[in-house]
Amino acid sequence: MNAPSSNYSVDVVVTRTGGATTFNSVTLTTSTNYSNDIPLDRFSAADVYVAVNTISGTLNTYVQKVRPGLTSIDTIGIDDWVDIISFTAMTAAGERMASIVTAGNAEFAVQRGALTAATIRTTTLGRMWRLRFDLSGAGSGATVTLSRATISFYA
Repeated sequence: MNAPSSNYSVDVVVTRTGGATTFNSVTLTTSTNYSNDIPLDRFSAADVYVAVNTISGTLNTYVQKVRPGLTSIDTIGIDDWVDIISFTAMTAAGERMASIVTAGNAEFAVQRGALTAATIRTTTLGRMWRLRFDLSGAGSGATVTLSRATISFYA
């Protein structure tokens, strides 16, 4: 699937057992959830927006990109994703937004769900993104209700 050549926005879809659910007030109860894979062909900037209605526990949200060197989208595995944005952890209802532009040189340790909170890497956007949502705390009853998760891309 190729992305459109002009600016566009996409409401992110979270993948969980039983298929995909759009973010119209979806409730997450498992520890780690991933969005759909989002192609980035021809884009140089993006805004990422996440809104939480209710939460018990702590939600850590990451934007991840596919590492370079993969020859086919069909071969992307769990270890092929690298953190490039880590939002501030959310423990109450609220909204978070991050903006990123294609940047210059960067060398960094590969991290998966471990990038320091409130961090945006200085790096290229890459060719594909996804969101990672890690939910923890409040014992086994941790839940979060996301009212919206949107990524807007700019040429």
